Amino acid sequence: MNRFTNTLSNLAKSAGKKLVKSLAKKLFIWLLPCMPIILAVVACILLVGLTYYSMTAQTALTGADPSEQDTEIQQQYMELVDENNVKETWLVPNESTPDNPHYPRKGTDHIGQMVDEYRKDYPLRLTWGVTHSTALYWAYSFNEAEIPDTLREEVAADQRPFFYYKPSQIITTTTDSEGNSSTSTRDIHLLVEANTIYGWYQYHYKWKTFRYGDTTVKKEVLDTTHTLAKWERLESYLKELYQVPNDPDAEFTRTAVLEAGRGFNEKKEWLDWLIENIGYSFVSSSTVPAGLIQFFREAENEFGIPWWFLAAVAFKESSFNIQAENASTGCFGLMGVSPNNWDAYAPRLGFDAGLDRENTRAQIFVGAYMLQNYGLNRINWDNNWQQSTLPALKQYGGFRTLPLGKKMLYENVDEWCKVEYAQPIWEIAENLKQETLSGIWPTPEYYNISSPFGWRKDPINSTPNELHTGMDIAAPMGSDVVSVSSGIVTSSGWANPNNHNESYGLRITVRDGIHLYVYAHLQEGSLRVKVGDIVEPGQHFANVGSTGKSTGPHLHIGIKEDGRWIDPLDILSME
Repeated sequence: MNRFTNTLSNLAKSAGKKLVKSLAKKLFIWLLPCMPIILAVVACILLVGLTYYSMTAQTALTGADPSEQDTEIQQQYMELVDENNVKETWLVPNESTPDNPHYPRKGTDHIGQMVDEYRKDYPLRLTWGVTHSTALYWAYSFNEAEIPDTLREEVAADQRPFFYYKPSQIITTTTDSEGNSSTSTRDIHLLVEANTIYGWYQYHYKWKTFRYGDTTVKKEVLDTTHTLAKWERLESYLKELYQVPNDPDAEFTRTAVLEAGRGFNEKKEWLDWLIENIGYSFVSSSTVPAGLIQFFREAENEFGIPWWFLAAVAFKESSFNIQAENASTGCFGLMGVSPNNWDAYAPRLGFDAGLDRENTRAQIFVGAYMLQNYGLNRINWDNNWQQSTLPALKQYGGFRTLPLGKKMLYENVDEWCKVEYAQPIWEIAENLKQETLSGIWPTPEYYNISSPFGWRKDPINSTPNELHTGMDIAAPMGSDVVSVSSGIVTSSGWANPNNHNESYGLRITVRDGIHLYVYAHLQEGSLRVKVGDIVEPGQHFANVGSTGKSTGPHLHIGIKEDGRWIDPLDILSME
């Protein structure tokens, strides 16, 4: 038994004593019938709990109940990662290649913030949980009762990401009813390379023009993603930090640290709540993250499987998470492809199995290719397609033999696959099938964007460099406002009940599995929904107004993804 395995054994023993009031007792009772489960797995589970439930400023372990010191130390971690997440953010003139990477060089200018227009830097940022779990493992490895402040600082600095951005522009042209055109440009930054503990990636773009109504938008969109390395940086660092250069359990160590660090995931819990309470009816085309539709549509043309079915499979497999990975099976990516299938089929389709591992287009194409080979290109998609797709889904999802634990629930493999895998995919697909690729526009018949998303001068007080967190659509007072998505209404009323002239005025917010939508400056007396209502795409639920901080009748629509405001056109212009 090596040093790290001994550490895990000590961790399990210590955790059981320290957390007897809460987590450890529950876990022990749950695990009692499953004593053959290896101790390392128990330790990993306990570490997840420890990371979030037992953290004080001075000791590695404490009671299960959060304290003021817990809050203070968490704040310390958050400040450290915030500082280090922007320490290596560099402006570069162009994209890079595997033979000529930007890392580890510095760029022409230091930016000092994460600025990618499409937020690809955000999921790659360092989080306080991962920093803490890394330091916590160190304390266990060396039987230290305390985590020194210097170690926290060292870990955050050593794990900091390197982000490289190139300049670009978004060019918007609007033509009014008299034929007069006006063009505006917005300067943006695009992530072209990232070296992080999650992997080393290079991103390549192509120009694309989007048209809807009287507005045309030209911008660069993601074309390909190349993976130069996946876990090498993190695993090498952990070996060095824990002083186990020949650790045969490096993959397990890395997985345990990351899973402990990720801990409680707010978005995952929200998704679970939606699925449990309202099924998959909240999924609409607006739920699909910006940039994925173009690849689903391309795969439809290539493999003869509708984009909406491919997207449904992707949502079921990964919730549209390109970095998803099943720790037990190794299946990864948007489409949940196994490593063996990836290595076999990615080269067959012209992709590099290494470089293109997290290439969005490659992941979708490999999944679609497999589904095509399982017979989905011969389906009549206009008639009884659900039942006809079951055999292919059974193969794709790996439903071969009915496990012992499922025999009390299902009579055969087909029933098991249908209930737990196929039916959710069918429900999601049916939702997406009812919509067009262009999505739902929030003000039917009115397309004049009076103020786009991005930095601008405040139209009321002329404050320079104000981030406009959505876009404004000019429309007559009382015009219909419709929901662009399915979802649950999370607020409906005055943004500031004490001052109706501030902020958004009357507003409605809606949340689906991926995005938060804000509809603002609505007309008094026009709100037709309340908190907790379920809305559908195209549902009329308010009228255009000019309440709150407003210069005239218009709709402000803002969309958040992963906690950050995004350009609504990325969602609304899915051609």
